[in-house]
Amino acid sequence: MFSQYSTFFLQKTTLYKLQRKIYTISANNQLIGKIEETPASHKKITNQLVKLFAYQFISFDLQVLDSNGHILGWIVKKDKGITTDFHLLSNEGELLATVQPKLKLSTATMTVIDKENKQLIQAKGDFGAIHYTVEACKNNTTIASIQKRSLVYDSIQDSIHQHDGYYLTMEKTDALTKLALLAIGIMIDVYIYDV
Repeated sequence: MFSQYSTFFLQKTTLYKLQRKIYTISANNQLIGKIEETPASHKKITNQLVKLFAYQFISFDLQVLDSNGHILGWIVKKDKGITTDFHLLSNEGELLATVQPKLKLSTATMTVIDKENKQLIQAKGDFGAIHYTVEACKNNTTIASIQKRSLVYDSIQDSIHQHDGYYLTMEKTDALTKLALLAIGIMIDVYIYDV
């Protein structure tokens, strides 16, 4: 999954709460993929009603697509409620891992656990969610960082209307870790900033 890139920029492109969630994934100023909510998930009547108040409470299915529209994987929030797990699925729908959030007043931690219940990586940051450090659980070495930043646009109007995004900078990682980093970026956006 996006094997030739070590830095992504993940940015929400949805302007209104009642629209489907869509994120773009870019690298080297080029669009390399996107993550979008499936139409079936978006059209659930209970999700539509709850979206009026807070996006954190709904369940959703997000598909990770490359620039050609091929499905690379899935990010699924099965349970409704605040701070519920995200499940990472292969393009065939097989469970690969689960991302478990632990949000406290001053810190936030997201832990990725594989299907054998073994901790793979852990993202730690302050509750401002401006910077996260991602460590491999087996040896406690830093393998990535996630930083919330704004892009510089040509017009003031674009600067006002465009959402901030997340720079995901990583060492050489496998496809599951890249999918997990994308899910953690979305988790930060949904649980901390979509209020």
